[in-house]
Amino acid sequence: PTIVTPGFCASFIAIIAGANIMGRLCWASLSDLVGRKRMVGVYLGVGCPLYLSLPAATAMVEPGAVLPLIMFTGSSMIIYSFYGGMFATIPAYLGDLFGPKHVGGIHGRLLTCWSVAGIVGPQTVAALRERATIRGCKELTAVIDPAVFEAQFGAPAADLEMLMGTKTVTLKRLVELMPPGMQDPTPFLYNETFYTSASFLVVGFAANHLINRIEKRHFDLLPDGYAEDWSSLTPATSASDPDVEQQQQQ
Repeated sequence: PTIVTPGFCASFIAIIAGANIMGRLCWASLSDLVGRKRMVGVYLGVGCPLYLSLPAATAMVEPGAVLPLIMFTGSSMIIYSFYGGMFATIPAYLGDLFGPKHVGGIHGRLLTCWSVAGIVGPQTVAALRERATIRGCKELTAVIDPAVFEAQFGAPAADLEMLMGTKTVTLKRLVELMPPGMQDPTPFLYNETFYTSASFLVVGFAANHLINRIEKRHFDLLPDGYAEDWSSLTPATSASDPDVEQQQQQ
C-alpha cells in the first residue's frame, strides 16, 4: 500500500502507453534485421512465459517486498511493447508472405478480427474474473463460522448465491470475516486470464511456425486466383504503362 498508491497506478498507465510506442519503433525496426517471421515468433514465444510470470509475481507479494512489483511491472511493460511491435510489424510481414499487391485487403481483414477481439477480449476477461470471484466467495464462506456469517449478512451460508446476486455478499466483505492465516484470494482473480492469454500465444506461436511464404509467381494474382488479363489494352496504352509492359514481359 505504501508503494502502489493512486499516483503509482496513474504512472503505470502512462508507462504502458510509452512501452507500446517504443515497441512499435524498436521491435519493428529490429524485425527488418532479424526477419519478420522470427520477430513474430519472439512476440508470441517470449510473451507466453511473460504472461505466466505475472501470477508467479503476484504469489510472491509480501508486505514491503519490492521484487514482485518489479517483476510484475517489467513483464507487463515487455508484453505491451510486444503488442505495439506486433501491430507495426504485421503489414510488412503480410507483404513478405503474400506479396505487396493485396496487403491492404489482407491487413484490413486482420484489423477487422483485431477489432472483434477488442470486444470479445474484455468480455472474456470479465467472465473469467467473475468466475474466480464466485469461487473465492464460496471458499471463504466454507471456512467462516456459520454463526458469524448469518449475523453479518442476516441469512445462512446456504443462501450464498442469492446473497451474491443481490450484492449483499461480496468478496471484499468476506475477506473482512475470514479467519487469521487465510490467504486473501483477491490478488489472484486474474490468474485464469493470464493462463488463458498464455495458451492463446502458444497457439499463435505454432501457427506462425507452420505458415509458409507463398511462391512469388502468385503475388500478382487476382483475388479469384487468375492472372490479370491485359489483352484488352491497346499497344499504345501498354507501351505507355510500365506496369503493363512488365506484366506482358513476364
